[in-house]
Amino acid sequence: MNLTNRKGKKPKGGFTLVELIAVLAIISILFTVFTPKVVGYIKEAKKIKALSEVRQVVMAVDTYNINAVTPIADGTSFTNIISKIGTEIVDCTKINSITGDITYSKMKELLEGDKSFVLNDNGEISDSETDT
Repeated sequence: MNLTNRKGKKPKGGFTLVELIAVLAIISILFTVFTPKVVGYIKEAKKIKALSEVRQVVMAVDTYNINAVTPIADGTSFTNIISKIGTEIVDCTKINSITGDITYSKMKELLEGDKSFVLNDNGEISDSETDT
């Protein structure tokens, strides 16, 4: 079969404008459908990371309290916990999700699921007063 146009030339290969618009429409629909899900997965992963860091600190405090002459009290803030335990038990310099004002008792409540929390834009735990 000889494919030629009216001028006797072979047609150029490629996509028509309608085909390109259809592909762009499909891509934009897929993007709008899956973007909220991906954002939700990212937020959930950040919450899991934050809880993991809280667990590390609580375990470090519990370990410290076993042998300490003056154990760390429940109302002690994260900043004071860092100054007491240092980097001997856990490297607190790598913990980014806990702000300095979160107390040891609040961390334990978060782990037990008694207290809900949200993450701020920096990925740090923001205390929420609503119970779960």
